[in-house]
Amino acid sequence: MLAALEGTGAIDTADISIEGETVAIDLNNAPVPIKPFVSKIMRNTIVGMVSPLKGVSEISSLKVSVKR
Repeated sequence: MLAALEGTGAIDTADISIEGETVAIDLNNAPVPIKPFVSKIMRNTIVGMVSPLKGVSEISSLKVSVKR
């Protein structure tokens, strides 16, 4: 999905941060602008995957990092 972004080149690091309703994406330590609709979909998808995990109650912030 992230590799399809125009002009990103090779992706060595991808960081997705969620703080409340705000989603931030950094590729190779550079911020990627995202529209509110995309932000909402990403937040709901990621929180939906993490919420059912044992021991997780309320999620106020979350960070996902991928490194090559």
